[in-house]
Amino acid sequence: MDTNEKMTDPAVLSGARRDFTLLGLAFFIMTALQYLVSFALSYFGRKYFPDAVSGEWFFWLTGSAPLYIVAMPAAWLIMRAIPKRAVLPDVDGVPAKPKKMTGYDFFIAILVCLGVMQAGNYVGNLINTMLSAATGHTSISGLDTILTKTDPLVMFAVVVVIGPVLEELVFRKLVIDRISRYGAATAAVISALIFGLCHGNIQQFFYAFALGLFFAFIYLRTGNIRTTVLMHMTVNFLGGFVPSMLLRLLSLTDGLDELLKMTQDLTTSGNIVDMTPEEAAEYLKIFSRAAAPLMLIATWSLTVMALAITGLFILISVRRRVTLAPCRPAETVIPREKRGYAIFLNVGMMLYIVSMAAIAALSLFT
Repeated sequence: MDTNEKMTDPAVLSGARRDFTLLGLAFFIMTALQYLVSFALSYFGRKYFPDAVSGEWFFWLTGSAPLYIVAMPAAWLIMRAIPKRAVLPDVDGVPAKPKKMTGYDFFIAILVCLGVMQAGNYVGNLINTMLSAATGHTSISGLDTILTKTDPLVMFAVVVVIGPVLEELVFRKLVIDRISRYGAATAAVISALIFGLCHGNIQQFFYAFALGLFFAFIYLRTGNIRTTVLMHMTVNFLGGFVPSMLLRLLSLTDGLDELLKMTQDLTTSGNIVDMTPEEAAEYLKIFSRAAAPLMLIATWSLTVMALAITGLFILISVRRRVTLAPCRPAETVIPREKRGYAIFLNVGMMLYIVSMAAIAALSLFT
């Protein structure tokens, strides 16, 4: 049997469908367990420990704990049934060691991360705005509340350390090690798609997909999951933790509520331009209290935006030289006309995609 015949062998296609079915089921069950355990903890907490419900520990117990402690291990157990392989090709018959990035390359990669994240965030916000205008509702991620209302040390541990480590192990290493046999590009796209959908709302899907695609590219090129973990940590620190600390500082500023209320009242009445001297003096007096944190937020936002634009410029300028080599070549090539059938038209992937699409749709009305 020649290579082309082997690639179109019904048994090979059936094996591919089996693997993608298990992959989809793993993440469908992960999502189901996450929501079920979270609901159960919330229910019993409110029923038997009502005084503890408002506590911060209860928020993390019902939010992140079900995902990281119960749901992700369950997904890993299911994915173990899919054969895995190294992403880098052997060197003289010996498995290649993971490659390390230089400090300069890592810095450039972070710039690209910020660029694709901002581009994806812009697309997500644009679509979210359009849906909001059409439905009167918006897809809210709840991320702002998490970042500004929780203890900084706890948030740093979860958002900057625990989350990136476990998410890279699951969404990059576990997925790509098992799907790269069907091609590096296929593994990268599927890994990014699953990662984006896992966020459960339209607002975060696009930037999570873009970041997931870039992280997958780095992992496929280096075979080093530590590198993508460090990248994920850095992005979460720069894009999540630092802004949350600045917003927290602003929220503690004396007079901020007065400033916002006065600005809203003047804007509503149309007098923000034609303020009386007394109103202007009062406005400036209140504004001066919030000036420092506002300037810090503006400076940080402009800095991150400049870095993101630089990263996008770098990505565009080198786009023709971007390649997935030296990834290990595909062991099983699914014919182009059969890829959609093998990858997506199976029980597992359909359950996961439909359920996450439903969750994203419901987020418009919650």
